[in-house]
Amino acid sequence: MEETTRPLPQAAPVAPAPAPPAAQPGEVARVLTPEEKELMDAMGRLFTAAQEFGLALASMETDVSKLPPDVKEVVEMGREVAKAVKHFQRLIRRRLGTV
Repeated sequence: MEETTRPLPQAAPVAPAPAPPAAQPGEVARVLTPEEKELMDAMGRLFTAAQEFGLALASMETDVSKLPPDVKEVVEMGREVAKAVKHFQRLIRRRLGTV
């Protein structure tokens, strides 16, 4: 009986891991300026305060119709602020792709 030799199967060549894509000219990461950082911090405080205000209004179990007209107006305006903040936060999440 004659023995034949077969070549061993060769593994496919392994391609080197792809290098991370080079930054596009318009995609240069930058550090915020002190003025931009101050503005971002102020916006963060504003939205946090508005959100807390909205939560406080939402937790009120008062019949708004029995409130004096000026207080009723403040409550309604506060609820509108809370809705606007919520809408803005959703917009930011969509833009950042975190929804």
